[in-house]
Amino acid sequence: MIEIRDLSMTYPAASGKPVRALDGINFDVTSGEFVSLVGPSGCGKSTLLKIIAGLYRPTSGVASIAGRPIAGPSRDIGMVFQGPVLLPWRTVLQNVMLPVEVQHLDRVAFHERTQALLATMGLEDFHDYYPYQLSGGMQQRVSIARALIQNPAILLMDEPFGALDAMTREGMNLELLRIWSGTGKTVIFVTHSIIEAVFLSSRVVVMSSRPGRVLDVIDVDLPMPRTLDVMGAPEFGRLAVHIRSRLEYGAGGAVAAAAAEPTEARS
Repeated sequence: MIEIRDLSMTYPAASGKPVRALDGINFDVTSGEFVSLVGPSGCGKSTLLKIIAGLYRPTSGVASIAGRPIAGPSRDIGMVFQGPVLLPWRTVLQNVMLPVEVQHLDRVAFHERTQALLATMGLEDFHDYYPYQLSGGMQQRVSIARALIQNPAILLMDEPFGALDAMTREGMNLELLRIWSGTGKTVIFVTHSIIEAVFLSSRVVVMSSRPGRVLDVIDVDLPMPRTLDVMGAPEFGRLAVHIRSRLEYGAGGAVAAAAAEPTEARS
């Protein structure tokens, strides 16, 4: 589904010295797979995600979807950002319908799909609510529904739960797994949390500090469907320790602070 080959990205800087964000990235994502990207802050995870989304163009190398080089944004890709990015003057229903309106699609045809998505997200009774009337987790569910409105084959998620409290974040992880298993979407998920990456993923891509390189690609062979209890399994702990060790090695001993969040005690 997604193929990354020898991909590098260099930014111009105000100082005049270019900043190399990514260096020689190579990995593949198969159709229907859930892949997480983990690495230290500033290692280029978000940059890589935006290249796959068609928002940035790499300096060199190729990113392709189904064999076609990515040339720009596509309806086949939905993206969820760290914050919900909802328009405060629009209701839940209107926020989810925004991509339909922007692209001048048939609003009547998409209205039924919007209703179904909101029901899937447990928001069927909140159509007419405004963002300020919703909790952080509910706002993020609206954001996910908006990303799915055009039924994209690929869902890109850039630390979507990073601003949520621990209990809400766990609930959203379970919700995301349910959506993924029910829709068969291909998901690439950026996170600083090793625990979150292991819990959600079929594979974890471990990146080095800047310039970002792929240090390891780790299979997560934990059975599906997963519940929070799996975090206490020995294999879960082994995978978390292995990913942490790769991060420590690749970052010169500096592990992202979020990788040591309190929930890891359960592993």
